[in-house]
Amino acid sequence: MENWYSVRGIFRWYFKENNETALFEERIILVKATNFDNALDKAELEAAEYCQEDPKANFKIESLKKFYAYEILEKEFEAGIELFSNRRKIPLDSDSYLKRFYPEALVESANKTDAPDRKNLRGSS
Repeated sequence: MENWYSVRGIFRWYFKENNETALFEERIILVKATNFDNALDKAELEAAEYCQEDPKANFKIESLKKFYAYEILEKEFEAGIELFSNRRKIPLDSDSYLKRFYPEALVESANKTDAPDRKNLRGSS
């Protein structure tokens, strides 16, 4: 029986002309699979398609071949279900954690109030 999995992959966008990295992207896709290995296999295939070169573009996308699968336990999809979770047990306070794993969040919120950070995680503000 197949279940739903969300799979996060990490990608590098770079310029064709000089191989200079433009940005890194974390994508989460939804796949139906029989187990974690099957979900990862499907994500790798999807990543290869995602990274297909567009001859007209001045950039390329490279998979860093790092994929993290998460089994979605809910059988019915509705607003608010958990699609991905990554828990880390490490001895850091909140500011140190953000500095280590999400440094851009600290830069962006340096001049803001206590309003929640609602950044578009596709790389644009």
